Amino acid sequence: MYGSMAQPVTDVSCLLLVSFAFLTLFSVREVSQDLHATSRDWLQLGAHFAHVFMSGMMCWMFLETITMTMAMKG
Repeated sequence: MYGSMAQPVTDVSCLLLVSFAFLTLFSVREVSQDLHATSRDWLQLGAHFAHVFMSGMMCWMFLETITMTMAMKG
């Protein structure tokens, strides 16, 4: 349990949170471009929606991990 509360683990979790946040924003931009295209590729649009959902859930997971770690330290 102590290993999950170590500072390097928290730092890596913060780095991954920021990385997945950028990935989520990039995927949202791709969805926006797909929706504004004249001809839609529905498979590509679905794949981009799936990436938005998955990376958003990863952001949520790392945010919960960081808040839980901070709550246990304090």
